[in-house]
Amino acid sequence: MKWLFCFPYAGGNSTFYKEFKTKLKSVNVQPFNYAGHSSRFCEPQYNNPEDVINDMINLILKKVQKDDVIFLLDINNKRWSGWATSSVI
Repeated sequence: MKWLFCFPYAGGNSTFYKEFKTKLKSVNVQPFNYAGHSSRFCEPQYNNPEDVINDMINLILKKVQKDDVIFLLDINNKRWSGWATSSVI
């Protein structure tokens, strides 16, 4: 299975990636909202960077299975960056 996990830019939210779901039909697109933002507004915000990382990892591990292909996408200063892996522990 192919996954695309999308992380919003600072101050943004997952609606930026809304069209990805309709355009990329062969990929499971999973936009991410940070705690305290958008659909997760009522959740307390993170206290440190480790909380953000742990939240992202938990989201990914709930969705993927071993040997899934994942690609993480974030936009920073209007530049695209991504990371990919072919297996998940």
